[in-house]
Amino acid sequence: MGDSSVNQLPRPPYDAQLVPVIGRNPPYPRKREDVVHGRRIRATATAPLQASIRNDVQLSVEDRTIPGPDCDIPLVILQSKNPGTPHGRRPGIVFVHGGGMLLGDAFLGLAFYAQVAKTLDAVVASVEYRLAPEHPAPAPQDDCFAALRWVSAHAAELGIDPARVMMAGASAGGGIAAGVALRARDQGGPPLCAQLLVYPMLDDRDRNRTASGRQYARGRHVRRRRQRLCLVVRAGGQTARRRRRGERRGECVRRPRPRDGPGRVAAGLHRRRLGGTVPGRQRPVREPVVGGGRPGGPARVERRLSRVRLAGFACPG
Repeated sequence: MGDSSVNQLPRPPYDAQLVPVIGRNPPYPRKREDVVHGRRIRATATAPLQASIRNDVQLSVEDRTIPGPDCDIPLVILQSKNPGTPHGRRPGIVFVHGGGMLLGDAFLGLAFYAQVAKTLDAVVASVEYRLAPEHPAPAPQDDCFAALRWVSAHAAELGIDPARVMMAGASAGGGIAAGVALRARDQGGPPLCAQLLVYPMLDDRDRNRTASGRQYARGRHVRRRRQRLCLVVRAGGQTARRRRRGERRGECVRRPRPRDGPGRVAAGLHRRRLGGTVPGRQRPVREPVVGGGRPGGPARVERRLSRVRLAGFACPG
């Protein structure tokens, strides 16, 4: 099938219940000059989510600042106020938010992990890493690797079992989390028991030229032009061939090793994102929502999404 026919491939429709939610999403920047304004819009839109997490009577929410490679790194640490798991035996999750490495903060995408903290007694550390274009790659990955090392070193203080630490991330955060897992493998630690990569940005070699990328070139949520901006800005002027970025090739899910821990890739039913994560021969976790869970989404879809992910956490193997 040639390129001309690929461009004409029909795409599956969005779920009717999700269309109004997608329409309310804050717009992504279209060019580099729009990034700062986009951050302000996104921060305003996610403020209610942050307030709901901070005001949750079942959660302990702690703001910490840890030393990083070039500057201090803010962390938001969530844990249940009434855990049933003994101190020192709780699972630990280092979470990396999405936003194309351009937008977002430690609370973006954190609602599900607040549920994990309450339901599974997990200790969740969400990283507020440096963003492009001011801090291109590998700065975001450097910060998140420093966060993983800090969590592992302070496992006793946090009540975490050091053998039960995992990386998790969504979208751009999934790509960063994958790179952190590879770095931990290559540098001999810290050890990871698992990875959860939710529609991760793993593969930029095709530069949005995949069939799914062309199907959704003008999609309502993830557009080809937005993807290209994220790829160019985060690279900091370097070409993909000259950068050392393991997550670029999806190595963590194509050639897993026992010490990497089990890996799960969730691409939803969103083919646009599946094409940018792993090759088609992989068998990623199929989630029941287009584009992943979003605050304010249909209750039925959100509940099913949470059940799928919680089941994965409970049985990571």
